Amino acid sequence: MRRLILHVFCALWLGSGALAQSERDPDADPDAVSYESPRAALQRFYEHARRGEYQEAATLLDLPQDRTPHAATLARRLQAVLDRKLWIELDSLSGKAEGDINDRLPPRVEELGRIADPKGVAEPVRLVRTNDAQGQARWRFSRATVSRIDGWYLALPDRWFMERLPPVLLGVGPFGLMWWQWLALPVFALLSALAGRVLGWLSRKVLMRIATHTTAEWDNALVLRSRGPLALMWTIAVAYVALPRLALLPPAQELAHALLKSGVVVALFWSVLRSIDLASDIISTNAAVQSPTARSVLPVAARFAKVAVIAMLVIAVLSNFGLPVASLLAGLGVGGIALALAAQKTVENLFGAVSLGVDRVFRIGDFVKVGDILGNVESIGLRSTRIRTLDRTLITLPNGGLADSKVESMAARDRIRLYAVLSFEYGTTEASMRQVLSEIADHLHKDVRVFPDSVLVKLKELAAYSLNVEVAAALMTQDFAVFQAWRQETLLTIMGIVERAGVRFAFPTQTLQFGPPNAAGSAMSSNDGSADSTRAT
Repeated sequence: MRRLILHVFCALWLGSGALAQSERDPDADPDAVSYESPRAALQRFYEHARRGEYQEAATLLDLPQDRTPHAATLARRLQAVLDRKLWIELDSLSGKAEGDINDRLPPRVEELGRIADPKGVAEPVRLVRTNDAQGQARWRFSRATVSRIDGWYLALPDRWFMERLPPVLLGVGPFGLMWWQWLALPVFALLSALAGRVLGWLSRKVLMRIATHTTAEWDNALVLRSRGPLALMWTIAVAYVALPRLALLPPAQELAHALLKSGVVVALFWSVLRSIDLASDIISTNAAVQSPTARSVLPVAARFAKVAVIAMLVIAVLSNFGLPVASLLAGLGVGGIALALAAQKTVENLFGAVSLGVDRVFRIGDFVKVGDILGNVESIGLRSTRIRTLDRTLITLPNGGLADSKVESMAARDRIRLYAVLSFEYGTTEASMRQVLSEIADHLHKDVRVFPDSVLVKLKELAAYSLNVEVAAALMTQDFAVFQAWRQETLLTIMGIVERAGVRFAFPTQTLQFGPPNAAGSAMSSNDGSADSTRAT
């Protein structure tokens, strides 16, 4: 296919250059194309016909005298027949003046191929070497071939359309396509897309009606997600059916078929990607899947599956265009070592993502602490993890370093612990202290939301400035907002208990005495006999 496209796009430039070189120095290159060879004759015919110079192209036809007035028409019709029925590779023709002497044909005869007539009989298309009016030997289309041109042309399906177009639209534009074909291509694509959308919508309606009669729910979701792939498939189908109407040259038609086949591959792999998303959503929301490991690994596994599908899609598309995929993969294997060395961090982050998923360190939405970072996990990618902090900033951490870090997940706890140290003044009596301890403990034990074995209300120590009481309790919840509300209510209740017992909370104090101590040691006297005691906070 590439050779055909290259032939169409570059034939004029390459051919003219080769012929000019041959004319200048025919003995310089033994493989040079002779100007009087079958290949050069056919190339000149195509050059004139592509430029719309049909009268000049007719000089390459061996015409009887009665057909000379119709020479330009015959040349135009022959071009149309060859473009649609017989695509000829110039390289397959002999470049020597005497032609191919080993083709088992009579001397001075070259066969280009065969075209079926309206009855299905294959008739040859031949060049013959005859003398022109000046007596020079030239290769031209044989009279037998010329006599069949009208029959071949009348059998073309788009003949009526070609005959009714203005001559300007029959001119040849870029890449060998006629101007009417260039104008028709965008209209053709638009109509195919519109028809594909309509047919895709009808298909979804039918499939949805079928899916609603089943007990499963995944088929409904799959039909809803198939909007794009279905529309693309129908667009390609419509384009494939209507493509012959454009009457493209064989290389262009072959390229169009390759594009349509690639579109089918894209639609199929697009459906697979949508199915992966659907499967991931179903598994993540399925109550039967209780394994935290499965739920943690699921996002990473879905991304790996998508990457694998996209890689296969690229390989399939490249293979469809005739590119050497095996050589490409071999080249990637050779360069893989250098790539691996250059992408160590990327590979490290990739395996870090796998490690985080397998170890189920955290999940999306969990409140975690990584080093001095506190926030909710917003996304877990193949390269990095994003955490939304309490200040609403977004921090991105590479998975490789995150897998080696100390990660504290608040979402993994089954209850949240309250711990406080209450300080009371030294003037508190034993009875008052026992009353406070008892009432706080009773209040915590009566709260059904508090884990019973976690309640601790004990006099901790006789500190330098206060009597310290240790209070601890665990609320059976994972919601930190619920814990905050409960903690506030509990602390307010403790304040009420302390107030009713007539006990006061302590704060650091210090007593300063001036003068030498008296005999009782309970007062300090100044030199003038006056007592002065100062209490400072």
